[in-house]
Amino acid sequence: MWYRNWINRQQREIAVRRDVVASRRAEADGARAKATKTHIDVRVLENLRDKKWRAYTEEERRAEQKEIDWLAVLRTSRQADSSKECG
Repeated sequence: MWYRNWINRQQREIAVRRDVVASRRAEADGARAKATKTHIDVRVLENLRDKKWRAYTEEERRAEQKEIDWLAVLRTSRQADSSKECG
């Protein structure tokens, strides 16, 4: 009798432990899915940041080139004006 009760108790304990393991596996799977989604979100944000940075640097490069071209125009027009005054 004692032996049967002990076996029954062990079987109940096994069932409880299996439920705990299943619960822990579900938590681990949820955490893994959340980590994967977060990693994907981070990569998307990094790509967006890089794209915006490239667009910003390209716009700055263009603005700088416009200023350089404008300075060249001013110098050329000054030189042309001064050569007209001299000649």
